[in-house]
Amino acid sequence: MRRLLQRASRGLSVSGKTRDKVAASLKALPELDGVERVAALITILSQLATSDDLQPIASPGFAPVLASGDQRRVERVMAFIHRHLTEPIDRAAVAAEAHLSAGAFSRFFKLRTGKTLPRYINELRVGRACSLLANEQVKVTDVALECGFQNLANFNRRFREITRLTPREYRRRLQHSAT
Repeated sequence: MRRLLQRASRGLSVSGKTRDKVAASLKALPELDGVERVAALITILSQLATSDDLQPIASPGFAPVLASGDQRRVERVMAFIHRHLTEPIDRAAVAAEAHLSAGAFSRFFKLRTGKTLPRYINELRVGRACSLLANEQVKVTDVALECGFQNLANFNRRFREITRLTPREYRRRLQHSAT
């Protein structure tokens, strides 16, 4: 998988049988929910990782456009977010970490990640919640608080927005897929 990700940094052209298989799998993704969608995505990545039908698009000399100063700033911001993920994260505090005004930071972050700061944080928190929900002994409320959500209603809303399932439905699917 690591090799696939390294090759993908230059862009990949997929051809032959792999292209047909991956295209069919990608078309089916919108019809799947939650865990099924993740499993299908892993299957697609596995097909790509083991395929001989991939050709790099960019030359070996290709370098990402991200300037080194921007790269360090992004790394500093990501480290800050991960350190404070279980706490309320204020945009102004993250902007200060990046040495930018709040407005400039919002534009910078969206340009570099393709997401707003709240969306990015919620996706990280929900991802962590998905891992914690695998443990049936932990209450959903405890998972919400441990992942940095201030109340259960907000946790349920954000979880459903990202996974299209409630936390309880997600846990049930995990239990069902384990049997």
